[in-house]
Amino acid sequence: MQKNDERSQIIKRATNVGIIVNVALGIIKVIIGYITQSIAFLSDGANNLTDSVSSLVALIGFRASKKRPTKNHPMGYGRVEYLSALVVAFLVLSTGFSFLISSIEEIKDPSTMTVNARILTILSSTVVIKFFLYFFYKKESKKANSLALEATATDSISDSLISLLTIVSGLLALHFNVYIDGIVGILVFLFIIWGEIFSVLTISDTLIGKRPTKEEVEKIRSIIKKYPPLHGGYDIRIHSYGPEVMVGTIDVEVPFSANAESISEAMEKAKKELVDETGIIFTFGINAENQDDPRVKEMMDKTLKCLKLSSPDVLAIHGFHVHFEEKRIEFDVVVSFSLKDWDKFRANTTGILEMVFPDYSVSFNIDPDYS
Repeated sequence: MQKNDERSQIIKRATNVGIIVNVALGIIKVIIGYITQSIAFLSDGANNLTDSVSSLVALIGFRASKKRPTKNHPMGYGRVEYLSALVVAFLVLSTGFSFLISSIEEIKDPSTMTVNARILTILSSTVVIKFFLYFFYKKESKKANSLALEATATDSISDSLISLLTIVSGLLALHFNVYIDGIVGILVFLFIIWGEIFSVLTISDTLIGKRPTKEEVEKIRSIIKKYPPLHGGYDIRIHSYGPEVMVGTIDVEVPFSANAESISEAMEKAKKELVDETGIIFTFGINAENQDDPRVKEMMDKTLKCLKLSSPDVLAIHGFHVHFEEKRIEFDVVVSFSLKDWDKFRANTTGILEMVFPDYSVSFNIDPDYS
């Protein structure tokens, strides 16, 4: 709870700073744009004002995401924070397209831009402020694990580059009477598009669901290893219901001789450490195995070899259990996502394995390479 309260304070502080700074910068640039009759300056200023509106939307979205869970939404409203970040991105994109149209009109019918050294000096100071704002947002986004703040940081560095382009446009007009205002306006649009498409893709990945990273998987497995009789850690799936609510499922192996009490106690301890260390609430699936028997180990190695020969998409097997009295072999096989025809694969490999182990029936689950 303390961590969540701290996160809330970080996001509120960062968002409030962003609103104040962007409103101030936006007003300054829009005034300069009207004085100089520059589309590039106007679009740059409007972009800053849009950023302040975006920060307000992000703040509203964050507050909405803190609403308590309900019967219809038992996992809470944390994903509203991701949706608000998408709204922010589309707001900025709409502003960018409006100035694309203005820039094209400026190229077709160019106007003279009135600019002086004082105006360019003021604009140069706004670039420095935006660079500082970028580092501020970047630092705060890491502290709060906030996609919205990370997107805002990307937008700030984009704004800095946009302002540099408008200054170049002003310098050319001031010293060489070269007017590229419309062209710079289009470049401003392209910078906006680049930053916001990147943000949309990042947020969409989170909403759709991402594969856990190699580092995350290694950390989870290292925690599982601390609590025998649990070992392994397979089919790891993590679901985000907002930055503060993460749930996951994981399959672990236990010796078939282990008793229920020792398994339950180990799972509870592992579950607690996983929450403390990763913030993820895991549900465990159990695979009983008897690999301590050298016969089982030999059969497992032979099975994996046959599977890999039958298909290059086979990556690993786990949960391998041989029922000697019932003459049954059971296991899970992990395959890559490039394997398309699962039914054909199952029929072919079952036939091959029953030829290799003629006295046994073979059954297995096919698991995509989740982790």
